[in-house]
Amino acid sequence: MNENPAASQDVQTNELLTSLSQTLKNDIQVNIEKKLTIVKRNGMIVPFNRERILNALESAFRDTKKIPKPKVLPEEFIQTIELLTQEVVEQAIKLGTSGVSLTVEGLQDLVEITLMKNGFHDIARDYIIYRDQHKAMREDSIQNVKVARKDGITIVKFNPVKISSTIETLFRKSGLVQGIINDESLQSINKMTQVVLDSALSLAKTLSPLQLHQIQDLIETALMKAGYFDIAKEYIVHRYIQGESTPQQGKKEESHEEQFEITTFDGKTRYLSKKEIEKKIHHATRNLKEVSTQELIDETIKNFYPGIKESEIDIALIMAARVKIEREPSYTKVAARFLLDITYREALKITAQDKDLEEIHKKNFMHYVKFGIQQGRLNEKLLSYDLDFIASKMKLERDDLFDYIGLQTLYDRYFIHHEKTRIETPQYFWMRVAMGLAWNEENKNDRAVEFYDILSQFYFVSGTPTLFNSGTAHTQLSSCYLSTVMDDLHHIFKVIADDAQLSKWAGGIGNDWSNVRATGSRIKGTNGESQGVIPFLKVANDTAVAVNQGGKRKGAMCAYLETWHLDIEDFLELRKNTGDERRRTHDMNTANWIPDLFMKRVEQNGSWALFSPSETSDLHDLYGKAFEKRYVE
Repeated sequence: MNENPAASQDVQTNELLTSLSQTLKNDIQVNIEKKLTIVKRNGMIVPFNRERILNALESAFRDTKKIPKPKVLPEEFIQTIELLTQEVVEQAIKLGTSGVSLTVEGLQDLVEITLMKNGFHDIARDYIIYRDQHKAMREDSIQNVKVARKDGITIVKFNPVKISSTIETLFRKSGLVQGIINDESLQSINKMTQVVLDSALSLAKTLSPLQLHQIQDLIETALMKAGYFDIAKEYIVHRYIQGESTPQQGKKEESHEEQFEITTFDGKTRYLSKKEIEKKIHHATRNLKEVSTQELIDETIKNFYPGIKESEIDIALIMAARVKIEREPSYTKVAARFLLDITYREALKITAQDKDLEEIHKKNFMHYVKFGIQQGRLNEKLLSYDLDFIASKMKLERDDLFDYIGLQTLYDRYFIHHEKTRIETPQYFWMRVAMGLAWNEENKNDRAVEFYDILSQFYFVSGTPTLFNSGTAHTQLSSCYLSTVMDDLHHIFKVIADDAQLSKWAGGIGNDWSNVRATGSRIKGTNGESQGVIPFLKVANDTAVAVNQGGKRKGAMCAYLETWHLDIEDFLELRKNTGDERRRTHDMNTANWIPDLFMKRVEQNGSWALFSPSETSDLHDLYGKAFEKRYVE
């Protein structure tokens, strides 16, 4: 068959255009790369270098895959490294051309993200460990110097990037630099940056933290020593206009207050003053004459260490109060108030000391309901209520009725959360339960408030499934489910599957196993012998462990068996800590149904016969005189 010359020519033309387009794209990217600069950790500005990224990725692959140099990497790894490098470079170009200042740390973050995004989790993990180790080795670097911000209180780590960035900005304002930084200006900026860093490091040995105005003085001095008098003059004028040439009055004394270096929830470092700790503790001990505020302060601070996490500060506060509860019960209120502060910060984004707490608590209720519905946690029926009316009826002061253990239990198991952050306060929780109970009432707004008043004052508290699920997307409010297991393999595993579904939504399970044939009974279909009820109980026990109650507490299950069942002796040993573990159910309760006839035989010191249900199928359904008559027969 002859080829179509015109079609062949079109294919060649398309291939040529594709090749030219790719070449042009590569040339453009190379030109952009040449224009990019990177700010090193010491503040120096250097040209962007793709090779460094490729080398970093190659080293990461070699370390994780245990392929030391000079051994050649497999071709598959080489191609992967090149593709990953290209992806990192493209992201860097995108950031650089949008005005973002590229730093070494930023590029390393891009490498980590790219590795994770492409599924190389083991290499990304080792790369992160490598970065952390090298960060620890730089303990004497300028980045560990502490600097006080303008307020004289907030302490941050010295950032060399800001020095070079400030000098570069001054050069651009003066017209010395336009567009890409030329080599001469780059050398001057780097040289002056190094002078400032050396001076700051030397000054920090005798004075810490450094004040912002002191660092600015060092920049001025470096500019003048390098001969850039006009730029230095402009910088002095700029500082005077901005009011930056001297520290703010009234802050100097505060900066010498005792402070603690902490790590915030987002991983940043800041300093917490002792006064802030005292303020929080004073608020938690209000109206409690039996507690010692100073003891709590001392006990809390005793557990601090440099770089303590914010979450650990909360724990330190609670633990300081908890250890004193046995000595003085009033401390349970203090611990509860510390936990309330955590809850408010999660659900309302404000602290317990905020003067607008009550107002924000009411205004946020509408948002809580809508957000909960949006996330699939709350039921849309809640929107049918008059939410403004409902919010106005909540009593925030009832939060103070809680003791520590009660509130901690609600916080751990009952409050609805999104991505491990609570979206409910105690009063939101009570109102959600009340609204879920009232939505079929005729005057549901009023009835919801009535239910809320009863619940929130502890006059009555509903069962756990109601507290878990009322007002939610799955309104399962029943506490217990009872079922009888029939002597049929399909029905046995149907009941076990039902148990799993019921346990999922916080229901307690009671299974009657008395109909299941005993050990040694004949199986008609296979002509074999049954292993009895015990192996099935082991499966049911493990189901309760595997499917806990909504992830909030372990499954609650109880197995029932009559006293005449042939497996009753093995049944009574299910909870023992010795013996064959395959015939033990440590996570399931057991209950033995005892008829009056058995107790009569005990009193008479008589005998008691055991049967398999497969031989006495009607015995389980009988009771009283009818049972005694049939048993004796």
